[in-house]
Amino acid sequence: MEEFKKDQDIQDIVIHNLFLIIQNLIDIGNHIIADEGFETPGYYGEIPEILSKEKIISENLASVFKKMISFRNIIVHEYSKVDLAKVYDILIYGIDDINKILDEIIKYAKL
Repeated sequence: MEEFKKDQDIQDIVIHNLFLIIQNLIDIGNHIIADEGFETPGYYGEIPEILSKEKIISENLASVFKKMISFRNIIVHEYSKVDLAKVYDILIYGIDDINKILDEIIKYAKL
């Protein structure tokens, strides 16, 4: 963690890539919702709820996905307030959650 806190380049790279990953999950969710004709989300936070309601992802992962979207919003709108400890925790522990969401989407899409 100390090395991560000292290296601005690594911080920027990790934060940018987390943003891209979360944004791509949002885009995939939106595509599924549109392609299947599910209810239209009014805001990004509704995407995981709709995917869960339609049995694309589990309720547990929908909750995690919503937190990811909230984190993405902080990156976009309040970059100076990004908590580096949280970024580090996501890097170390949260990648598995991202993979689980992707696994459920891949299973749904039969890829």
